[in-house]
Amino acid sequence: MGNRTIRIPLDLDPYQRQILLDTMHEYSKIANYIAQKTYYLNTISQVKIHHLTYRDVRTQSNLPSQLIISARMKAVDTMRVLKKRGRRAPPKFNKYMAIRYDKRSSTLGAGNITLANISGKRIKIPITIHSYYRRYQDWDTKSLDLVFRDGKFYIHVSVERDDPRFIANGDIIGIDRGIVNLAVGSDNSFHNGSRVKKLRNRYSHNRKTLQKKGTRSAKRRLRSIAKKETQFQRDVNHCISKKIVGNMERGSVIVLEDLKGIRKAGKNRSKSLRSDLNRWAFYQLDLFINYKAAENGIRVEYVDPAYTSQKCSRCTYTSKKNRRRSEFLCRSCGFSLNADLNAARNIRNDYIDTLDPYQLAYLVTNQIQRAHISIPDVASP
Repeated sequence: MGNRTIRIPLDLDPYQRQILLDTMHEYSKIANYIAQKTYYLNTISQVKIHHLTYRDVRTQSNLPSQLIISARMKAVDTMRVLKKRGRRAPPKFNKYMAIRYDKRSSTLGAGNITLANISGKRIKIPITIHSYYRRYQDWDTKSLDLVFRDGKFYIHVSVERDDPRFIANGDIIGIDRGIVNLAVGSDNSFHNGSRVKKLRNRYSHNRKTLQKKGTRSAKRRLRSIAKKETQFQRDVNHCISKKIVGNMERGSVIVLEDLKGIRKAGKNRSKSLRSDLNRWAFYQLDLFINYKAAENGIRVEYVDPAYTSQKCSRCTYTSKKNRRRSEFLCRSCGFSLNADLNAARNIRNDYIDTLDPYQLAYLVTNQIQRAHISIPDVASP
């Protein structure tokens, strides 16, 4: 399964621009109202909230019914996420929050897009899809999001493709993600984070200095720094994911740790480590690896991250004492290796352990053939 988001800039006339701004504003008001209702009624059931709010909202708003339903779904979904995180207060959505469109409220053609809006009549907007994105024309469209950012409108098109033809006949590479080394592959590939850490520390120092000032110009500068740091992270993650996928053949498998809850797990760690965990976009790197892999016929799989840094990749002996900072030394068999590389090999081995005997035999045979190793015939007795 592959997912990709296509960003299309919109060229609007003044009337269309104002209509969409008004639509976003009304959409945000409804989402905030429903989030409050969800909070006070103490329910995250889409059906219950629909029956309790739809009629009132429909009589008081000019927003099309399908967009009212969309706003309700986004509000309730957000409340579900916040409840899982333990947050009690309802969210406050931005005045111009992104609008989620579906096939009933929009149509996407080859050269234009139509969008439902507050006026009651759809507006038709000509669009130009960048040549880079034309490779996704045969993918299935899952959703459209209207986004207003830095004074400009964009349509984010989420597309998806399920490739049942995938055959695992290439390499299996485990990837360990971290802070010192942002990514380490079981094939001995390292993506060092020293430059990243240096720049992150500089941004952090500047942020603290500006926060102490608290002036209007300092706040403007803080917004500028946040934007630059986001762009920097995005660029680094793009480069790393491109190198990881670019070094692999079609039919290979990338194995990652399932890092959901990594920030919650780091609550008992040192302040500096918590800061590093919270500031780096691990999930973004995950997304970039996934969509690049899907484009190149490579599958991404996940394993439980438990004990990958404590287990010996040679004898599987597991102990906290095995790892000392960046070095791994097995207390049982004496095996020594870079700690991140050892973890990457454990990630790979843990995935291989989940394969059934037929898959494993197929992979081993294929690896031998790809390495051009001849298997001698065994003489019959």
